[in-house]
Amino acid sequence: MGRACTCGACRAGIAPWARQGLAALPRRSRWPPNPDRRKGGGRYPIERVYIERLGVGPGWRCLELGSGKGSIAKTLAELVGPNGHVVASDIDIGYMAELKTPRLEVRRIDVLKDEIEAGFYDFVVARALLHHLPLARNALERMVAAVKPGGAFLSIEPDMLPATVAEPKSMRLFWQAWLRWSENSGIDYFIGRKMPAWLDSLGLQGVGGEGHTAHFNGGSDWATYWTSTLSELVAHEIRLDDAAHA
Repeated sequence: MGRACTCGACRAGIAPWARQGLAALPRRSRWPPNPDRRKGGGRYPIERVYIERLGVGPGWRCLELGSGKGSIAKTLAELVGPNGHVVASDIDIGYMAELKTPRLEVRRIDVLKDEIEAGFYDFVVARALLHHLPLARNALERMVAAVKPGGAFLSIEPDMLPATVAEPKSMRLFWQAWLRWSENSGIDYFIGRKMPAWLDSLGLQGVGGEGHTAHFNGGSDWATYWTSTLSELVAHEIRLDDAAHA
């Protein structure tokens, strides 16, 4: 039998923003707002810590789902060495058009529909993907099925519990409104707490989890991301309100 562990992360900045990450090894037989997915953004050191903790190394075959611009895939390509191979995938691969890295293949994959090699990869990872999907549990099952016996799985997803107790009150009220909007939009920002039971039900062992909350300063990449996101959202909500009262 294999073993499994879960690794989680939370990011917080303008107000607490959390994400729950999960990693797992299957039986022997992984922003929310995420700047890297749709705009420039560097690699995330905390993700690399989880990846290295799971033992990803030379010769491994790796698959990243929902790669965005491919920062995690590039890190994996460094770790697997000349004898390894990494597939960076997304439903829209346009953001990886300029990604030219040895040992890295870019492939269009819809995790809910497209064929994924079963029991083939030493390591499968997805960051900030499942909470956007209407059939997240089905997608997770397909991800885990792609991991070969004894391989590793890492999922990093949100659990925005810290946002529900944010201070001051004005920020807490903002996050309450944000979470109502996300629920109405079909986004599950509390999916992180569901992951351990889901992974256990899929036959993984050693499942565990971590939560990490960070604060970021104004002017940082994350602060810029949130400012842009909120500006777009406010405009969108105003248009919806105008239409409702037309």
